[in-house]
Amino acid sequence: MEMDTAEQVLEMLRLIDDRLSRLETLQIEGRNPGPIPVQTKFWNVKQAADFLNLTPSTVYHKCGMREIPHIKRGNRLYFERSALEEYLKGGAGPHVAKTDAVEGDHIVE
Repeated sequence: MEMDTAEQVLEMLRLIDDRLSRLETLQIEGRNPGPIPVQTKFWNVKQAADFLNLTPSTVYHKCGMREIPHIKRGNRLYFERSALEEYLKGGAGPHVAKTDAVEGDHIVE
């Protein structure tokens, strides 16, 4: 009986390993981008909408009304996670910032 249990555990570990491998492959191929990375300092409209549980069009509207804290660079909007968290807590007022340059995920002033 003990042998069967050990073999069952090994088989379950093989299945888990196979599933993890498939998930890693999907992640690498970009078919399932997964959650927003925490280390990303600035988000785009879609990422902010996902975080706020809103549609992107609602985010654009609220930005136009200066309800959501954001940074505008040309025609693009960027959002800081910490500012959105404060907004959700009710502490953020109207806010729009303009910057000179955006490099990757970070805004360079």
